[in-house]
Amino acid sequence: MRRTTKDLILRTVTERDLREIARMWAYPKQISPEEARTALEKMENAHRKNRPMAIVHLCLAVFRREDPRRIIGWCGLDGKAEAGKTVLFYVIDEAYRRRGYATQCAEALLRYAFEEMSYDRIFGGCAKDNYGSRRVMEKVGMKQDGCTENGDPTFSIDQTTFSHKKASFPQRVYALVARIPQGKVATYGLLALLLGSPRASRIVGAAMARAPEDLPCHRVLYADGSLCCPDAFGGQEIQRQMLLNEGVPFLPDGRVDLRECLWDGENGTDEQ
Repeated sequence: MRRTTKDLILRTVTERDLREIARMWAYPKQISPEEARTALEKMENAHRKNRPMAIVHLCLAVFRREDPRRIIGWCGLDGKAEAGKTVLFYVIDEAYRRRGYATQCAEALLRYAFEEMSYDRIFGGCAKDNYGSRRVMEKVGMKQDGCTENGDPTFSIDQTTFSHKKASFPQRVYALVARIPQGKVATYGLLALLLGSPRASRIVGAAMARAPEDLPCHRVLYADGSLCCPDAFGGQEIQRQMLLNEGVPFLPDGRVDLRECLWDGENGTDEQ
């Protein structure tokens, strides 16, 4: 099996990879050639048993496209880790972290699970202090759904959510804005947070600058409740009047009172 991403090659290993398996199988420790061969045999045996909606264990080596012979990590799907659940996993050599590689692995594996193996839901988890791994799962659309007994967070994502996540970011922004009900407002930062990209408020703003005319864009504000730039909606006074007509309260200084009307992302509506 072989999959590619923007920067990576993800594939099953063969005997030609035994030296690399020995170097990276128990990262950061190295194992013996005999142990590497045993690991290869276990992977091959598990892969032969994998079926749609019934993955036993899938383990792919991670290579950079520019260096397709050096393993920099492992990723896969484990159907044995927890009864009734198929769990996403990934590990990247420390020298190659913070480059988005784990996110690319996770996205490719979720696409494989949902589109080729007919799964309805995939699970994940990480240590409670592993903020990098948590961030990866959040970026691919997984949501925390609980904790283990020792407080480690658990995550999951269903096929419908993943399909929606694959839509372009501006399309997802517009779909979310369409749900803001009358009498409520959202900020650029809140929209970014609800979309699973809390640092993308400026990207949300850029998308809103090109938004379709039929969206309730007047309900999207700056973080402090200030109205949008004077060029939008024909001027800030027009935006202010549109919000007042919908019952949105204002503070004496002209900002919207976010404490009273900030949308919580729930109970949205398509009515504009």
